[in-house]
Amino acid sequence: MSLEFPENMREFEDKFAIKKAHDPKVTREQVMRQTIQETFQAYLDYAEDGHYDTGKLVGNELQVLDLKNRVTKKI
Repeated sequence: MSLEFPENMREFEDKFAIKKAHDPKVTREQVMRQTIQETFQAYLDYAEDGHYDTGKLVGNELQVLDLKNRVTKKI
C-alpha cells in the first residue's frame, strides 16, 4: 500500500481521508487530480533518469513541459 501513489480506490480513499482531516474543505476531485499529477511526474522522473521535464494536469489533459516551460507533449 502506498498513500503517496495509491494503486486502487481503497488506498485512494485512505489518502483522501488523511487530506480531509488536515483540510476539511478539500474535495475528492482535488485529491484525485493532485494524485494523478504527482504520479505522472514521478513516472517522468523515473523514465528520464532525473527531473528534466515537468508533468502538469490541465483540464483533462496531461502535458509535458521542457526545461524552458514549453509544452512538448499533450496526452
